[in-house]
Amino acid sequence: MKNFYLILLCGLMFATNVNAQTWNIGVGADSASVTATASGPGHHRILTISGTGAMKDWDYYWDVPWYDQISSI
Repeated sequence: MKNFYLILLCGLMFATNVNAQTWNIGVGADSASVTATASGPGHHRILTISGTGAMKDWDYYWDVPWYDQISSI
């Protein structure tokens, strides 16, 4: 039974990682230093912005790279 739970837990962790999507949103030399990651299942996604340095500034909300996922974040 312990093996079943271990396999189930590993499967859930893998499924969560498969759904993650990351964008580099830094500016200039910082382009890879600032990232945005949308993760989580279905309509319960979490957007995490992390890193150091300058971040892009978008004029309109529909220009952000995660726009197609806004309704689920």
